[in-house]
Amino acid sequence: MSSTYLVLVILIVCAYTTEATQSSFCNIKASGLYADPKDCSKFYSCLDSITFQLLCPTGLYFNEVHKVCDWPVNVQCPKAPQVDSTTTVTSVFSSSVLLSALTTLPERSTRTDADVTVSWTAPTTDTITSSSLYTNIGSVSTAAQTINYTKTAHGDQAVTTTMSGLIVPSLIFCSDKRDSLYADPMDCGGFYQCHRGYTYHFQCGQGLLFNALYQYCDWPYNVKCGKQQTGQSETRVETNFQYSSSTVRTGPWSTSSAPRASGSSSPGCGKIVCYVSNWSKYRFGDGKFTVDNVNPNLCTHVIYSFVKLSGNRLVPIELTDEPSEGDVGNFARITRLKMLNPKLKVLLAVGGWSSSSTDFSLMASSKESREEFVTTIVQFLRQRNFDGLDFDWEYPANEAEKELLTLLCEKIRNAFELESQGESRLLLTVAVSAGKWTIDTAYNIPRMSTAVDFFNLMTYDLHGPWEQKTGHHSPLLPGSWEQSYEAYLNIDWVVKYWVSQGAPKAKLVIGSPLYGRTFTLADMSNTGVMSPTFGGGSPGPYTNEAGFLSYYEVCQRRGGQAHEYVIESQKAPYMVYGNQWIGYDNQVSLREKVRYIRQNNYGGIMLWELSFDDFNGSFCREGKFPLLTAINDECYN
Repeated sequence: MSSTYLVLVILIVCAYTTEATQSSFCNIKASGLYADPKDCSKFYSCLDSITFQLLCPTGLYFNEVHKVCDWPVNVQCPKAPQVDSTTTVTSVFSSSVLLSALTTLPERSTRTDADVTVSWTAPTTDTITSSSLYTNIGSVSTAAQTINYTKTAHGDQAVTTTMSGLIVPSLIFCSDKRDSLYADPMDCGGFYQCHRGYTYHFQCGQGLLFNALYQYCDWPYNVKCGKQQTGQSETRVETNFQYSSSTVRTGPWSTSSAPRASGSSSPGCGKIVCYVSNWSKYRFGDGKFTVDNVNPNLCTHVIYSFVKLSGNRLVPIELTDEPSEGDVGNFARITRLKMLNPKLKVLLAVGGWSSSSTDFSLMASSKESREEFVTTIVQFLRQRNFDGLDFDWEYPANEAEKELLTLLCEKIRNAFELESQGESRLLLTVAVSAGKWTIDTAYNIPRMSTAVDFFNLMTYDLHGPWEQKTGHHSPLLPGSWEQSYEAYLNIDWVVKYWVSQGAPKAKLVIGSPLYGRTFTLADMSNTGVMSPTFGGGSPGPYTNEAGFLSYYEVCQRRGGQAHEYVIESQKAPYMVYGNQWIGYDNQVSLREKVRYIRQNNYGGIMLWELSFDDFNGSFCREGKFPLLTAINDECYN
């Protein structure tokens, strides 16, 4: 996160009961934390309209902006007390109720008020003893804990103390570690927090141990002190990948090393088809992705998604796609990428999972409606400088609709041929399912193969939190445990089945996700593949969807108590992060997929979608577009 505050999930033992006296406070409020309008030291936690009242540790006020307990100088409270030059703060924790809440380690605070700068500093390192490095956090104790602070007018001391811990530059534990919490290897009741290379050490309260999985102080029976996690029934290998950034382009987009893009198969692994969504621009901060973020030299084909059907015609979904006063629109921006890479093909996708299958069925149901659609799409694409159409009907549901899709593909291809008059022809691609039942129901593969330039196989979301057990959602190969229909849920089986039904290998472009599917584990002692779950994992801060994380959000969870593994039989990586199970692709697994494509002479690789890669290089420390760059490197080197 970009906040200057460090947010920890800890156990606060509060003197209040769990149900607030003002039980109606949260009735009309969204789940979250809210300041008490009458008492700056109190706050409310609303959870599904249930009201909990909490109390900050003595001496701290609730910061409404950052949703944390903070120093009074950082909180606009009309009753904020004046702090003497030397202040003793006493924090009393009652053992009556155990609650989960959010608090913070307030950083050394500096604020100018009446030309006086005030900050809190600790004694110098010469006066620090080993016992003074330990402070209580989440303690269950009836005894008061007293921490002394000295307020000075200077903020240049080498060591800074906070209500919850001590930053000690002389400790080098965190010098090579990512920002996170780490168990103390010598003391199960202690733990470290690493932040920007600084080392904070904490001690759990008496009777508690640090739970490395959940990252808080916990009862001893919930903590495996000194024991390593064991593997599950499937062979898995814990990894410590060293991701290469040597081939990453970190400067302006280069044209000298552009992939050899064309409308047909290229040398190397064939096509690199990159979908770009028109809604990723709505994400905030470093997650916001626009057309300007696309590197046109890392893809052979870019597919802009989506437009929709209105009757028998294409219409934009986003108003910003078409030109408006003072703006050329995203259609123009995406097609102008061809100026930077003249071999790039830019297509427009219609449909997608949010479009109604009925709209496609109605449009294709008569000769007249098909004629109108085909005639108008040629004009629509040419006027906007697109190189073709990606047709994404999800999905024809019976034999009649299968025939309608086939007729439509044949009609579109004929129209594209006639319109080209020997010049560059518009391309026709179709996004197709990887599920056996849908393949059999929806597609006349031999006839469609003669009409389309290539198929974009959606070989992802093969598993997910809807199954109530863990599984990688885009595995390359079958798992050794899979039986019955589960044996169909891998890339190798899917593409071989398409070939067996009449699809040319060169027209099969294999889909791979730039995101992970996540699960919440039901049993923390069972964390391998096929482990029981109860729903999707927690949403990421940028994509904000339960059961889903972009690759860069997966990177945010690396380090600390996160463990990365590989399902050996499937060449599929996953991460265990507390009670979160994340199946995703990384540089290593994507290189495996590219090698598979090259060895078997398939048509290429398709990526859904570019905004989920670390496109700015802000999160993974692997450079810009690390996944897409690894694919290019494996394709052409």
